Amino acid sequence: MLDLTERTLTGRIPAPYGTEEIAVSPDGRRAYAAGMALHHRTADGSAPPPPTLLVVDTATHEVVAREPLAAPGCPVHVAADGRVLVGLAPTGAGVRPSTGG
Repeated sequence: MLDLTERTLTGRIPAPYGTEEIAVSPDGRRAYAAGMALHHRTADGSAPPPPTLLVVDTATHEVVAREPLAAPGCPVHVAADGRVLVGLAPTGAGVRPSTGG
């Protein structure tokens, strides 16, 4: 988390394999982040955990929900009506981006 007034890092929210983009709800109460995890492997060489959309309470800086995604997601956008839109990057064998569709 960043304090934009003080320009300082005030905390971190665990996000497995990082995230590409973050979107905030129109009322500022929730932030949403989806991890890509396309090119990552676990220590034992197996595939990464399933892609997830993190839902963060901006007042407490806590992850309040983890929504499963059908594929790694990026970008994330919150529409004016509050709907959360996530672009998905379908993958094929070997966790590589697939073509077509």
